[in-house]
Amino acid sequence: MRLLADSNQYLATIVTLLGRLQARGDVSDAARVLQGTRAVIDAHLRAVTQVLRANLDRWSR
Repeated sequence: MRLLADSNQYLATIVTLLGRLQARGDVSDAARVLQGTRAVIDAHLRAVTQVLRANLDRWSR
């Protein structure tokens, strides 16, 4: 359950960062926001991968 909570937290952060990017529309700030967003997306993908692996391990027993 902790992995799913982490995943949801990452998704909330991604939405916030993308909303900030849309609201500002500042090109100079966009690169920084996108870089931060990419880091959060990568962390989210790692969390989702862990959830999938745990489920596959459990189901393959």
